[in-house]
Amino acid sequence: MKDNEHDFDFPGDSDVIALLEGTWQAFCDNPQRKAQKEEDKISYFIDALIEQFNTHALKGTQYKVSPGGIKSSEKIMRFFARESRFGRRLLAKAILGLIEGTPEHMIGKRFIVPLKGDGVYYALVTFPNKFNKTEEEYRAFRGEYLYACCLVMRLVYPNAKDIIGFSTEPGRDLKGRSEDAVYFDGRHWTKELEQEAKQLQKDLEILTNPTQTKVSDTEFPDVVLKPFKKAGRKDICPCGSNVKYKKCHG
Repeated sequence: MKDNEHDFDFPGDSDVIALLEGTWQAFCDNPQRKAQKEEDKISYFIDALIEQFNTHALKGTQYKVSPGGIKSSEKIMRFFARESRFGRRLLAKAILGLIEGTPEHMIGKRFIVPLKGDGVYYALVTFPNKFNKTEEEYRAFRGEYLYACCLVMRLVYPNAKDIIGFSTEPGRDLKGRSEDAVYFDGRHWTKELEQEAKQLQKDLEILTNPTQTKVSDTEFPDVVLKPFKKAGRKDICPCGSNVKYKKCHG
């Protein structure tokens, strides 16, 4: 890791890098690597979302198409797709946590602010159809509310250049739900938009008194290693590397 980014940092005077036989297998067998893969399972939720949105965009079966057509959909999905596996894990936890933690009759909101100022801002919304509106009326109203959240987010966070809004229904039942995604370019900000955002913030009570929560997670979770018996030099190393002890931890 270099500057919190994955990186191969080689000495400047090196021409050749050699990896010993079994290095990759030792990495795969490492308990922390196995714990990472287990933790990453939730991130496949984002993979499924990307595939679902792209399939509908390509087939022309989207419920509502943005003015830019497939180009707009592609742009939104590009932001999802460029998230690292670890980033997708965190995003999936945020979305699923909001969906499952919001009562079915209530609106839930969660706003994700990046650690770096030039990162992507996310406005996540769960919106119930509690007034028994038609599907068309419900989706239109939900879309307007999602757009309002993105607008207010730009008002509260002036450095937000790229804002992705995502909305769905609340509740633990993940089947038969619908999803909407929008993109708001914070670079195009005017006095009119600022006034509109202030009014929406007041009327809809969006980010009027936000509670900030810092999420702590690690890409490679800590694992408790079981004590292992002393190995002979020619035995397989008990660390799980599948390499003889004398060539591993010996």
